[in-house]
Amino acid sequence: MRPALALAAILAAAGPAPAQVRPAPGWYCPVGGAGHPIGIDVPRRGSAGIDGMECHAVSYRHGKLRGARCFGNHSADAGSPYETDLHVRADGSLAHDGTTYRRYGGPMPCPEVVQ
Repeated sequence: MRPALALAAILAAAGPAPAQVRPAPGWYCPVGGAGHPIGIDVPRRGSAGIDGMECHAVSYRHGKLRGARCFGNHSADAGSPYETDLHVRADGSLAHDGTTYRRYGGPMPCPEVVQ
């Protein structure tokens, strides 16, 4: 019984698990210019534009973005739910499908080359 109490005390002292890292809202452009931009909370909170789709009820967990409902051209359901890789790096940039994306505050579309 004592080992269980000791474990409970350690877990209580550790506090809650850290929150998942969520990308900052805005547009992210691919470094080098190849690929579609990624929109986080665009046009509204809880949405994302990724891989040419508009996704709603988006969550971020363990390096993955999951959209409960995603739509492609002409508002067609694009195979919901949709899940893909999306890593938030320490500098705030995103990594997706082998490409680095940086937050861009200028007018859209993305410039041809983002540094």
